[in-house]
Amino acid sequence: MNVLFISLEKNLLLPKSGDSINRHRRYASQLGHLDIIVLTKKRDGITHEVRKGNLTIVPTNSGSRWWYTTDALRIAAKLFSQKKVDVVSAQDPFICAAIALLLKAKWRVPVNIQVHNDYFSSLAWRTESFENRAFFHLGKWLLRKADSIRTVTRSICSKIRSSRNSDPDGYRPALNKFPQKSQPKEGYSHNKHREPDRTERLPDSHRSTGKTEGEYPEPQRSDHWSRSEA
Repeated sequence: MNVLFISLEKNLLLPKSGDSINRHRRYASQLGHLDIIVLTKKRDGITHEVRKGNLTIVPTNSGSRWWYTTDALRIAAKLFSQKKVDVVSAQDPFICAAIALLLKAKWRVPVNIQVHNDYFSSLAWRTESFENRAFFHLGKWLLRKADSIRTVTRSICSKIRSSRNSDPDGYRPALNKFPQKSQPKEGYSHNKHREPDRTERLPDSHRSTGKTEGEYPEPQRSDHWSRSEA
């Protein structure tokens, strides 16, 4: 199983990455290959790629955050031309999710969206800025397009479940399940009124990918795109 992450976790590319790189190596050890595209800006000074066994981490090295999408899609297109990607997982429900869903539209690959913080029931976050209000509505729309959603706490899971139960279109992506394998490109279809067929029930706290049990990236709290500078 080959998995692609779209991420904002820049510390994966830094010399002192702490336990992050080791955790992702453990995830990769349970997969055929784990590729991670990290959204970075030129001024971050991160231009090198990280390759450790079957784990590959590539920075976008974008001129500004407005080029994140274009640069990530360019890198992903090269990856898709080299290997079959079974699942794309977005590590936030905003810009990362938007990129992942564009890849789904192009390559017909299942998308998992991760929600690490309580964005959608936090009035304080939503009213902090016009940008946050826009992201609130964008994020809710993107979640409805996901094949599965992963949350890091039961509380966030319950709030998203409650929110989607009130959605008029009745779309029900699988909560806290991870697609195990994509359908062949020519035969792929997604029924919005039922959960994906090939999913695995995951632990209630940190979720897993493929065969990984009980581990998943820690919540990202400090590098949210909506609060980054252009």
